[in-house]
Amino acid sequence: MISLVEVYGDKLYNRKEAYKKSKYIPYISAFIWDIVVAIVAVKIFEINWDYAIIKVYGILFIYSLAKPIMTWPLDKLNYKMFLKDALILEMRHYLRVFNITLSEDNMCTYDDYLLSASFNNTLEDKEKVLAAITYAGVVHQMATNPRMDSVYYNAWSDTISEYIKDNPGKALSLDMD
Repeated sequence: MISLVEVYGDKLYNRKEAYKKSKYIPYISAFIWDIVVAIVAVKIFEINWDYAIIKVYGILFIYSLAKPIMTWPLDKLNYKMFLKDALILEMRHYLRVFNITLSEDNMCTYDDYLLSASFNNTLEDKEKVLAAITYAGVVHQMATNPRMDSVYYNAWSDTISEYIKDNPGKALSLDMD
């Protein structure tokens, strides 16, 4: 599999390294936002508790911790009932459309497979573009919603194990190009 570094060299921007510190910004902004909301709530509703701002901030902080815990079962239910089947159908479709040999480089994750397909010389140009567009969509989903990374990984694991079972002769090529 051709890597992007081989194609673009130093023109490729290392986003992961550059944005390493940006993962803390949402936590800092949530902290500041909760303090502002606590102060506004105390002023608007004329709360007369001792240390009201701290108590209201505590309520908001507990809510911000509890919200992911409360939504997790709904996310899991959505994944099991709808999302997993849809993703597996999409993955099976692209396994058929691109029909490239699976290797150790491109069978680990779905985005690796799509990236490999976008640089595969056996595919037509329009199929390479389709693979690149699909790759961009998948990476965007994973970047904007961190939970989607594991969702895609689990669906790909199920899809690839079924594919290997159904296509034993063609499924895996360990020779590296």
